Amino acid sequence: MTGTAPARTKKTLQVLTWVSLAVTLWGGATWWNHSDGIAKCGDKVMTANDVCTTISSRGGGSATYEEALQDKKNTVLIGKWIVAGGAAVFILSVTGRTVLSRRRDAN
Repeated sequence: MTGTAPARTKKTLQVLTWVSLAVTLWGGATWWNHSDGIAKCGDKVMTANDVCTTISSRGGGSATYEEALQDKKNTVLIGKWIVAGGAAVFILSVTGRTVLSRRRDAN
């Protein structure tokens, strides 16, 4: 192993640590903001049999109460997966940094 490889590995692990922490926090915020289980159309709370019609620059669309509620549940699920993935990468990168520093100290 050349002298620059451990330094490059250390730098890569540092970047992975911070990026994974940011991704974990972002996923947590997504999870938190959509975990109330209340379907909304803009700022208005939807009730059963409501239909939300939206207009945007890409066209428009409509969603029933059930579709809006399912979309909210899907967003929460995605947030949970983002948190899990970010936490896993964070743990692995911190472990890698620890192993590298112990190897350096042993030499």
